[in-house]
Amino acid sequence: MTLLRLRALCALYGEGRIFTLANVVSFRSLSQALLAWAIASMLYTPLHGLAVTAANPPGHHMLNLGIGGTEVALVFVAALSVVIARVMEEARRLDEEQALTV
Repeated sequence: MTLLRLRALCALYGEGRIFTLANVVSFRSLSQALLAWAIASMLYTPLHGLAVTAANPPGHHMLNLGIGGTEVALVFVAALSVVIARVMEEARRLDEEQALTV
């Protein structure tokens, strides 16, 4: 689904349609998917460690916690894309308002 949104977004950019509702919706859903991926990547390591050691006797379970540079960069890019989506939405609104001005 996310790749389809990215394809639609690139097609809209290719047509020269920048501030349309379809463009904003595609970019917003793409940025939300990126943010979900960032959160899931940070939760993967501790949950995987718990799942692997779930059958161990009490006291021998393992919880791995760690956030690396990749996770931090992914969260930063995802948050930045959410902000850009919000700015694009406002720009679309202003573009519509300007089109109605005589």
